[in-house]
Parts: sequence; C-alpha cells; structure tokens
Amino acid sequence: MSQWHSTFKSTMTRLAATFVFALAGVAANAQTSKPLTIVVAYPAGGSTDAMARIMADKMKVPLARPVIIDNKPGAGGRLGAGLVKNMAADGSAVLFGLNALIVQSVIYAGKNNFDLVQDFVPVAKATSIPMAIAVPSNSPIKTIEDLRNFTNTHKKESSFGSSGPGSLGHLTGVRLANAMGIEWTHIPYKGGAPLVSDLLGGHVLAGVDALAEYVENHRAGRMRVIAVFSPQRSPLVPEVPTIAELGVKGVDTEAWWGFWAPAKTPAPVVAQLQESINSALQDPDVVARLSKLTAKVSYLPSQQFGKLVKSEFDLWPPLVREAKISPE
Repeated sequence: MSQWHSTFKSTMTRLAATFVFALAGVAANAQTSKPLTIVVAYPAGGSTDAMARIMADKMKVPLARPVIIDNKPGAGGRLGAGLVKNMAADGSAVLFGLNALIVQSVIYAGKNNFDLVQDFVPVAKATSIPMAIAVPSNSPIKTIEDLRNFTNTHKKESSFGSSGPGSLGHLTGVRLANAMGIEWTHIPYKGGAPLVSDLLGGHVLAGVDALAEYVENHRAGRMRVIAVFSPQRSPLVPEVPTIAELGVKGVDTEAWWGFWAPAKTPAPVVAQLQESINSALQDPDVVARLSKLTAKVSYLPSQQFGKLVKSEFDLWPPLVREAKISPE
C-alpha cells in the first residue's frame, strides 16, 4: 500500500508539473497573440522609418501576427521612448531607435521621463552605418595627415560641421580631435542636408556625419570622403580607408539601430521578438533593401546588445561634458 501511495504521489506530482507548464505555455501564447507595434521614435519617410518598415514586413512571418509601424517623432527620439516605457510588457510593443538616443539621454539627464537602461529590456541590435569625415572636392586636404597639418598651421580656419549640437557627428569630431591632438571649431547645422550643401559649396573645412550623407556626392566627385570610422572598410566606398588604418586608434564610431521592449517583458517573449528580427535580417531581400539605404546588417542578440548599450552610456558622458553641450 505504501508503494502504491508513493507511485500515486509521484504520478500526481508529474501531472501537476505538466499542468503548470501547460498553463505557462498558454500564458506565453496569450502574451504574444496581439499585433506587434514598432514605435519608431523618428518621422515617417526618414531612414529610421524606412529600416523599420523593411524589417517589419518580414518579422510578421515568424511572429505569425501583424506588425504595425507607429511613428512617434519628437525630442530627438525621447518622446517615443517615453511612450513605449509605459506600454504593456507583453511583446505587443517595441521601440526602434538609434544610439543617438543614448546621447540625448545623457544630455537631458534628469529631464527625461524614462531611463533607457532601467525602463527597457534590450531586444536586439539590427543595423548600422559608419560615421565618416568628408571634405569639399577642391580641398587641399586629401588625407588625415593633411588634416593634422592644416589644423596646426591654420587654427582660425579649422572647423568641422555636424548635423547638430550633441549629434553623433559632433561627438565623433570631438573624439577625433582628442585622438589626433588637434584643435578645431564645431559648426552645428540643422541636419545633414544643410551641412552637405555647405560642403559642396566649400564653405566649411570638413563634415563629420553618417556615411550615408556623403556616399552619392563622393561617388560623383563632388566631395571627398577621406576616412570612415568603422573597424573595416565600407563596401559602399571600398577605396576609403578606415580611421584606424591611418594611425588614429580608438575612435571607431557608427550610427546603429536597435529594438527595445518595456521592462518586465518576459524572457521567452523577448527571445521570440529577437528571433523574428534575426530571421528578417537574414532575408536576402531585406539585406538588399537596407543596403540601398547604406545600412548594413549588424545583428546582436539581447544580452550582447545590452552590453553595447551600457558601454555607450560610459563612452558619451565625458565627451558631452567636454563639448559643453547642455539642454536647449
């Protein structure tokens, strides 16, 4: 009788465990049955929006549910982040933004209604575009060494433009100056387009921005990209050396894009979202369409992406202080 009781107890324990796991599975399925809304923290029609739409079209297949794009631009991406923070942590909403959002978080520290590390779980890094330095086509500067010599002998004329104060271009220019031991004045523009216009007109010594801003004019000979800030040369401009190749170490910088989910999103749901992103990025059509935007696939899963985010929160604050960037 004792043996029967023991066997019965063991059987009931297994059944109870099976029932619990079954309930967990039902809960997980319920959590992920809603459409996925990708909140793009930037305007419709821009490169960030275009990337999100390219990936969303393929993510819906492995997710087996609709994927919707919802543009929430404003405050350099901070508006969208603040909205996603308060959305349901059930896999029905993610934020899609770029690492400029980290810089914005640093600049507006104490004024944000969110914490990008505490209020979100990193899902995956998706794409990237290297930063680059370009000069007018008629510039005597053809190499980084030329730039060093020019800034040493023409201090009053030494300047660089970026797409705005606190932009990745601005801080990359500060990093470059520190690494090279040069001095130059930052000229902030209201976006990449007016900077390109002044470069084409020869009104600014150099521009530091995402390579995407310069590719077409470089290829047409209207301006010259003299270096890219990436570990490897870009296939878009394979003739252009990396900054490290030219002897300037420790300033690799890229604009990258990734997905975040609200904090407390269950790990299995994060894993499902992560795999849908990875699956989309392996699709040849997605790779080709991203390439037309000058973006490359640079996928990182959740844990590695989280480490990258934290490393950039260590990188940018000293540069923001050095550049004396303050909230508007």
